Amino acid sequence: MTNESPTAAPAGIGGHPYLLAQPATPGAVDAWTIHVPAEEVMLVSIDTLIPVGSVHVAHAPELDLRSTRALRGIALNHAYSRLGRDSAGLARVTVTDHSGTGVEMEWDERCPWVQIYTADAGAPSSYRSGVAVEPMTCPPDALNSKRDLGVVRPGESLSAGWTIRRLARPRS
Repeated sequence: MTNESPTAAPAGIGGHPYLLAQPATPGAVDAWTIHVPAEEVMLVSIDTLIPVGSVHVAHAPELDLRSTRALRGIALNHAYSRLGRDSAGLARVTVTDHSGTGVEMEWDERCPWVQIYTADAGAPSSYRSGVAVEPMTCPPDALNSKRDLGVVRPGESLSAGWTIRRLARPRS
């Protein structure tokens, strides 16, 4: 994004891709696993989904996704941060089925946050049919909290990007 106004503007970027380990059918998520190498999770109000604070994932074990974990029975709509990254600075999330087939998404340090959503609301035809993995430059409600909120000065730009790749079942 580029600020074409004469004044500085608050800014944040995030995408909304859904990852699929298999075809998107209602309840498909329950047969998949996820890995999110994050140390921090933002807790939200159940009623409003407005952030109420952040904790180390060890203090919210039901939301700890640092080890590959089955998604059956887990409803997620949380932002994660303090992401584990490789030597190139890339963070990765994987969503796979029982055979190891699935997808991997990676992004760089421009996005220190990722929202994970298991599609537990909405039409029955899309119920738990995919996992939204949303790299973000700032957390939800950053306009109010100011946490990691960017400021783009006149004429300057802010960008972010990510890569999604297929993971094939390992050959035996």
